[in-house]
Amino acid sequence: MGQDDILNDERNFDFKRIFSKVLKFWYLYPAFLLISVIGAVYMYKTTVPMYRISTRLLISDGDRHGSAIGRGNETGGGGLPGVVLGGQSNMENQLIVLTSYKQIEKALKQLDFGVSYFKKGIFLTNEIYKNSPFKVVLDTTSVKIQNRLFNIDFISKSEFKLTVEGNDKYERKCKFFEKITEPGFAFTIVPESDDIDESEYVSGSYSFKVNSLRQMVLSYQAKIRIEKINQQASIIEVSIVENNVAKGVDFLNTLAQMSVNYTLDKKNQIAINTINFIEKQLVGVIDSLSVAEKVLEDFRSHNEVMDVSMQGQMIIQQSQDLENQRAAVVVRLDYYNYLINYLEANRDVQDLKVPSVMGVDDPSLTSLITELSTLNAERASLQFNSKEVHPQMIRIEKNINSLKNSIVENTRSIISTTNLTLKDLDQRLMQLSSQIRRLPRTEQMLLGIQRKFELTDGMYTYLMERRSDALLAKAANLPDNEIIEEAIPRRMVAPDKTRSIIVVTLLGLFLPSLVIFVLVFIDDKVHDKEDLESITKLPLMGQIPFHKKTSNKLLIIDQPRSGLAEAFRGIRTSLGFFQSEKPNHTYLVTSTIPGEGKTYCAANLAVSFAQMKKKTLLVGYDLRKPALHNYFDSVTSDKGVGDYYVNPSAPLNIQRGVVESLDLLFAGLQPPNPSELISSPKTDLLFEKLKKEYEVIVIDSPPLALVSDTHLLVKYSDANMLVVRHNYTPKSALKLSLQDVKVAQMEHLSVILNGMPFNKGDYASFYGYRKGYYWEQ
Repeated sequence: MGQDDILNDERNFDFKRIFSKVLKFWYLYPAFLLISVIGAVYMYKTTVPMYRISTRLLISDGDRHGSAIGRGNETGGGGLPGVVLGGQSNMENQLIVLTSYKQIEKALKQLDFGVSYFKKGIFLTNEIYKNSPFKVVLDTTSVKIQNRLFNIDFISKSEFKLTVEGNDKYERKCKFFEKITEPGFAFTIVPESDDIDESEYVSGSYSFKVNSLRQMVLSYQAKIRIEKINQQASIIEVSIVENNVAKGVDFLNTLAQMSVNYTLDKKNQIAINTINFIEKQLVGVIDSLSVAEKVLEDFRSHNEVMDVSMQGQMIIQQSQDLENQRAAVVVRLDYYNYLINYLEANRDVQDLKVPSVMGVDDPSLTSLITELSTLNAERASLQFNSKEVHPQMIRIEKNINSLKNSIVENTRSIISTTNLTLKDLDQRLMQLSSQIRRLPRTEQMLLGIQRKFELTDGMYTYLMERRSDALLAKAANLPDNEIIEEAIPRRMVAPDKTRSIIVVTLLGLFLPSLVIFVLVFIDDKVHDKEDLESITKLPLMGQIPFHKKTSNKLLIIDQPRSGLAEAFRGIRTSLGFFQSEKPNHTYLVTSTIPGEGKTYCAANLAVSFAQMKKKTLLVGYDLRKPALHNYFDSVTSDKGVGDYYVNPSAPLNIQRGVVESLDLLFAGLQPPNPSELISSPKTDLLFEKLKKEYEVIVIDSPPLALVSDTHLLVKYSDANMLVVRHNYTPKSALKLSLQDVKVAQMEHLSVILNGMPFNKGDYASFYGYRKGYYWEQ
């Protein structure tokens, strides 16, 4: 027999067979599905619910300007040329401000988030925010307690037990309005309402925690998400994920309102500075106007002069025009000097007064100051979120310093030009003074007093007009941001029902499929006849049903009509095809590896032959690890084949078996060199002697894959049987054994499939023995 006669190299994929194997594990699907559903329900119940809450804001991208200050037709809208209160608002800067540490800190200070309240449920603990039946009043003069959890279990409506998380030793009974003072904390707990039913207190277990403002700011700063509604619009959606919906709504509404107020306050700041400056000037002007008015009235009363002559009125008119021009020039000079001193003192640009406040109409200077205000706004926006020196901040600082130097140089040049204008006005006023000296003495004095009064009155009127313009501009200012939609809960984020369904589907269907794939496709064990046929062409002598181990290991004796007995009868019958006409026959039973049941099969096969009244001998030739004696508890196994090799002349220790016509020859002594002993002539003499006395000899030999003892015994046998065990024998080990040249040379080699999981009655139904059938599974 060659290797081609025993090995099967066909690689046909039998879908039907694979499907039948998969179908055996159908119970894994409902099992995994049930486990995954229970797990999903548990996770759903124990997961703290989280909600996505959002508000929508309209953020200016720079097109919405502040209001102008002043009068005139130059702006087309009644304002001074080129001057805008508040400047442009950059959208990116405003988004940075919106999520800055300072803004969130201001919002949290306006909210009552200092203490968080929780109610413990069956599965989880939820924050109750405004629905707490009690309120904690902290003693801020004592030690500040932060991030410590206090548990409250109400005994009655007025009495409760207080414990501190992490401190098993602290437990105290307290009452409402009682000041609780301990090392490290001090507070008082008061009821939120006297109308709450006592059951609402006693039935619940509560806790509270004092929060750290800094940690809250950092937490909300990390939770805020900003998204554009679409790329074309400047409307953004500001959202957070929060356990308590009311708390999240309050926070977002407050933060959004502060964002609106921030841009409006920035715009109003210039108008407020202008109004304050004008009101300070008005204080002195009003006093001067009152004095001038009283002097004019007193002079007219004492001198009985009510008005000047026509010539004097013309001089006064000319003088008044020149004085107004001179006053405007002086005011501009004052502003120029103020601007240089302000910039050289390196003061905050935010408080710098714009040129329009003093009536300065210089487009280049106005443009430079507007650019300086824009850079200052960018720097302020970066300072909200960056405490360290930012590279962009360094760039902006350099641009601001360069721009300041340019403004100072430009202003010094303007001052030189303005001084020339002032000198010319002074010369023209001197000429009018000479004309005044030609008038009568009384008229000269009246003219001088009236000139001073009208000059002061003109300055007062001018400042009042400027103040009115600033107030109107402040009232007309609009914030760059606008709340389009107040905060509302959008959806539940956790627990996610959709994700739970997906997880249940994956765990309930995919995971068992993966397990079945591992069990079916990665399994390397021999399971059935088809597995054998895919490996070898050797004939299948028979399939032995699986049975549980019992005290009587030779079940075919007590259960002669069982499926197990029928299986061995079938093997016995099949062996008849290998029998010749000689009076005795020898059968060898081996296996690939230990544990496949070769000794069990050999013992039961020998019993089956003995039940036919054939004189049978069962020989234990596994001299390395004998196990045959385990199947015959009523006999001794101290001597046997091994002792024969030590003393061939001594009588063989052949013992009577459990049934008539069955004799036993155990392995006996375990020699150190079994292979050498078996290959000696003593073995020939032993089998020559045994074959003269017995009709059937069944040899229990060692496994093929481990030792060569079996190959030495093959020449004494008429038929050889290789035991393969269901779900135990590795296919790789079986293939490796069959590839051995010595195995290929074994004559009359067949296979026995042991431990097959047949259903009860399979053999009985097949053979017609269902009636009275008994088989222990």
